[in-house]
Amino acid sequence: METDTGRPLAKDIVEIIVAETTKVLVEKVAKKI
Repeated sequence: METDTGRPLAKDIVEIIVAETTKVLVEKVAKKI
């Protein structure tokens, strides 16, 4: 996704953070099992 307005793509940044957080949580849960 690219915008011509020049503003940061906050939605993309949030999606990346959520993806990384989810991956870490999944790894922690997998180790407990």
